[in-house]
Amino acid sequence: MGIRTLLLLVTFFVILFQFCFFTVLFGDEREKPKRIPIVTMALVAINIAIFAVTLFPLEKQDSLLSETKIKLLNFLEEEPAFLDLDDVQKRLVDEELVVDGKLPAINYWYRVEPGNDAAARRLLGERKIQQFKLQLDELIGSYKSAADSHIFYRYGLAPNGKWKSYQLLTAMFLHSGFWHIAGNLVFLVAVSISLELLWGRSIFLAFYILVGLAANLPALMVPFSAPALGASGAISGLMGAYLVSLHKARLKIGWFTFLFPLFLLFRKRPFGIKRVPAYVFLPYYFLSQMLLWWYFKDQGLASGTAYSVHLGGFFFGALFAVGLESINLKTNFFSMRFAESGVGADVRELIALGHLNPARDTVKAFLEKKPDDLEAMSTLADIYQRMARYDEMNAAYARIIRHHLSKGDKQAALTAYDALLFGFPEDQVNPRIPAKDWMSICDYVYNSGMILEAAVEYDRLATTWQNGSLALRACVQGGEAALFMNDQERAARLFEKALSMGPTEAYETRARRGLERCGVPASATGD
Repeated sequence: MGIRTLLLLVTFFVILFQFCFFTVLFGDEREKPKRIPIVTMALVAINIAIFAVTLFPLEKQDSLLSETKIKLLNFLEEEPAFLDLDDVQKRLVDEELVVDGKLPAINYWYRVEPGNDAAARRLLGERKIQQFKLQLDELIGSYKSAADSHIFYRYGLAPNGKWKSYQLLTAMFLHSGFWHIAGNLVFLVAVSISLELLWGRSIFLAFYILVGLAANLPALMVPFSAPALGASGAISGLMGAYLVSLHKARLKIGWFTFLFPLFLLFRKRPFGIKRVPAYVFLPYYFLSQMLLWWYFKDQGLASGTAYSVHLGGFFFGALFAVGLESINLKTNFFSMRFAESGVGADVRELIALGHLNPARDTVKAFLEKKPDDLEAMSTLADIYQRMARYDEMNAAYARIIRHHLSKGDKQAALTAYDALLFGFPEDQVNPRIPAKDWMSICDYVYNSGMILEAAVEYDRLATTWQNGSLALRACVQGGEAALFMNDQERAARLFEKALSMGPTEAYETRARRGLERCGVPASATGD
């Protein structure tokens, strides 16, 4: 099987799937942001406003353009022999009415074949040719006048390479009909809110405009025969950027099948919403656009969809997002906002979307300015837990515990310590906090009547901190707590460890007495 055959086969299945299933991107599984996505709302409003303002003028302009074109084509259809004239062919080519050697007629295509000029002149006669040219000039003039005054030709990306620089921007805000603008705006909102939250309004707006301009490059290199317009190039750019920056997010894909009678027969719903990882759906979108672009080009067919613009937008969007990642613009922006208002929807959204590195850097930068901000410390600990970086998580919780103890709030310190324990995987629980703070928690647990829990924590402290007076004290008090709860194995081990540490007389006495109560002979301690 050749490469072309394989591509045709894959393209067939893509087309078949898209024919059977209508899909639309509704958004992602993000937390509801408290900050209003102003830029996204403004882009939607501007597109709708321009569509509404141009709707009625476009109806008249479309009617006039279609009428003049039909008159012109009907006129050419009356006597095809005129198309054999070299100067007529040149005129039609110059006026961009001939595309790839073909003249589009109402129901079929005339093939414009050069080389029959002399025969045509003998057949038609010069007088008839001159009359034809006068009428042709008049009809072409009417058609060109209608096209030049048409909004799409003036502000869309003009066809056949005759574009103007401002059209690169204005074309992004024009749409050919209700379904065109509706589909574009649904996809725009689906991906833009998260990106606006991720980058901030200024960066997002600049990115949207820039990628929208860059998306048109394929249309400049290989011009279309009709005006290019719509926001789809910029939106494809946002999708490419989303794949780079938020690939772990799960997208909500709405679907409806045109095979609904078959689905109903098997009692299946013909519609629904699927949650698909961005790293699955967005590459599929890009590959499908590439295959469809190749298919229409390979078959020599015209398409009403600017697949090359979609591909260009996606590529440049991903490329620009890589650049943003490399210079860390997102982190700098969030650090600024975070420093102004503390932990807000911005950082929580980053965490919810799995974009943990910029969230971590943002919180750390904020803590450098406000080291006692408890919410920031807790957020940092949560981020490290999600990243499975347990040493850093441990240090973050130790900082929280120290904060609470410095305020005399031992209950809050215990709560933070419990959060630390639950932050570890079940088989990797290994807390490590300063011995003094740990002892304060152990004593608080003991004095609160949680004797068994206190014995466990004294044991952890003594195991982690092998030497020192606090480790010795933890061995003795932990042994006594364990003995009280009839955990003689733990108690004996702690008492023996205390004796091996060269205890003071008071602690030695307590340890030996504890061993005796455990039923361990004094000689067994090796003293």
